[in-house]
Amino acid sequence: MNILALAREAAAVVSTDQPDTLFDKHNAQSQLFLSLLNDSLESLKRFGDWQQLQKEGSFFILESCFTYPLEEIAPDFFSLVPDTIYIKDSREKIIGSISAEEFSKSKVFKTSTGDVEFYLKGNAFYFTALPKTGSRIVFHYRTNHTVKEERPLNGEWIFKPRPTKDSDLPLFDPYLLKLSLIWRWYKRNSFAYEEEYQEYLSEVKKAFSNGLALKNISLTGSGLNDYFGGPYVRSVQKKNG
Repeated sequence: MNILALAREAAAVVSTDQPDTLFDKHNAQSQLFLSLLNDSLESLKRFGDWQQLQKEGSFFILESCFTYPLEEIAPDFFSLVPDTIYIKDSREKIIGSISAEEFSKSKVFKTSTGDVEFYLKGNAFYFTALPKTGSRIVFHYRTNHTVKEERPLNGEWIFKPRPTKDSDLPLFDPYLLKLSLIWRWYKRNSFAYEEEYQEYLSEVKKAFSNGLALKNISLTGSGLNDYFGGPYVRSVQKKNG
């Protein structure tokens, strides 16, 4: 279900005029529902490490290079997923990782093997103990993308942080977004919204918990979702200092 259809369904529930588009700058109804939708997407994105927002990033350690900007490694980076930092050798064997406990204590991280010590500084990985040159560092992160758009010519998907077209499809469950639009519309228009909000919150927690149950199942390369289409790899040439 695209975002316009979602907005129209929510509008029908709250008994208000259904927007014909969400991108008419001169139409108050269009602007209202676009604002509510953007708030809904942003809130869900920040709720937690949703499976559908998780991606893999990687880069190679360069000689005497301590700083690796995230904008060059993963331009869509939103946040680091705990317990997902690895060094992989030529056989892709995991030899070190960060526990969730270590992640929660500090912004400075060390692997259990002592091979890596780094922290996030200025939206970049900064290593204080540099791994062996040529080591491949792999991590999972939460993307800032919340919607996708299908290219009309080749059918490929374009992932975006914010919607730009009525035909955009959300990465979240449309039902959650419809519930979010409903309670937010009531709140924005000064109506009682507690019941609708509690229903929305309950469904969000349920959906998130169901996603956690799949945490250890890798979808990469499975063909189930184009969004998990393999590792994102880019060597970073910028050196420290």
